[in-house]
Amino acid sequence: MRVYVVALYVMQDTPSFYYQGVAALARSIQVSDKNSKFVLYMNRADYLDDFKFKKTGVNIEILQSEYYISDVEEPESFPGSLYTLDVIKKIAQAESLDEYIILDPDCLVIGEIDSRFLERHGCNIGFYKLIEGADYQFNKFPFERYGKDINLIGGEVIMINTQGAKEICQAIGSITDRRGLLTEEHYLTVIANQGKIRYCHINTEVKRIWTRMSYRNCADRDYLYKIIHLPAEKKKGIPRLFDKIDFINSHDDLIESIRYFTWLKESVLLDSISKIYRWTKNFRGRA
Repeated sequence: MRVYVVALYVMQDTPSFYYQGVAALARSIQVSDKNSKFVLYMNRADYLDDFKFKKTGVNIEILQSEYYISDVEEPESFPGSLYTLDVIKKIAQAESLDEYIILDPDCLVIGEIDSRFLERHGCNIGFYKLIEGADYQFNKFPFERYGKDINLIGGEVIMINTQGAKEICQAIGSITDRRGLLTEEHYLTVIANQGKIRYCHINTEVKRIWTRMSYRNCADRDYLYKIIHLPAEKKKGIPRLFDKIDFINSHDDLIESIRYFTWLKESVLLDSISKIYRWTKNFRGRA
């Protein structure tokens, strides 16, 4: 069975759009990959409001964090920034033949990935390789210590089986100098570039799509991907999908809702406005 997983480290002031994103993602899985399971790992769940988790098939499991990084140790860190590594460790301990896809809550599943994807590529791990541009700009990876030519790995979608999870845990355990590594994708980038694991890229199945006016990389074929990551829709577009969950009862409903409620649109006008916006911003910067 394929198991979709979200690792959500929560605090009392965690914004509601994270929970709304989980529910919207869960609904997208229900209509796009019906023979699968969805698990939400949380460090606590004592103050959850009703975010339609039961209706959307969300199974909650409580998992305490071991990889907590304090602000004292890393000034730019944030609580639970390595919580995904706790979940990977949990998966490594499972006696299971399941395939796991770990996602950020601002992802949507719009198709079913081949159940033999990892097997066909001869590996136990699938990573999303970031594309230079906006993906690099917001990453904060310590290039000064590892070099400018390093290939960044994204943490928004990770495909593994239990053996792959064990390989990741073993490789991370061998890192002796962890200064500047703030998030799980920083650790994954290090072990991937140092040849500590064997992995394949999942960029044919996954895309990080920017829908901001300051940067857009939307394309006509975006709806052909199986999983889309919409970081710029986290606070507005995806909460709108959450509000309409009761009306998303089929894959066609899902695609129509994404087109209507987010800025993921094939639009010459929007692309032109985005180019003018960037040109104006750059011109003012040079002035």
